[in-house]
Amino acid sequence: MPTTSTIIRPRLPGLALAGLLAAFPGAPAAAEPVPSIDLEAPETIRNGSTRFNQSCVYCHGHAGSGGKGATLQRRSDLTPAALFTVIANGRKRGALVMPPWKSTLSEEEIWELAAYILSLRAGPEQKP
Repeated sequence: MPTTSTIIRPRLPGLALAGLLAAFPGAPAAAEPVPSIDLEAPETIRNGSTRFNQSCVYCHGHAGSGGKGATLQRRSDLTPAALFTVIANGRKRGALVMPPWKSTLSEEEIWELAAYILSLRAGPEQKP
């Protein structure tokens, strides 16, 4: 049984801790997320494409062509870390809201989505 001088510190996953730190102005900035998988591997991009078509196409359009959500094709301004952060934590711009996916997708699945979106820099794949 803990005494009154014992501090109980729950362990938080990396994303939860980063979100908690970001909520307090003046708190130390969380480290930029680093990919845990090869973002250029064809299998990673293929997995991200499948997940994108299941979860993201409604707002971001076929192959990231845009719609209710932002166009993701030919976007050289998107970095892997920025994509991971927005997918994980969501974003709100005016009336447009992208939900956070960190409680639904694993970190690896979020990186796969980021890999697929990065692959759209050259434009969508052409179907025969």
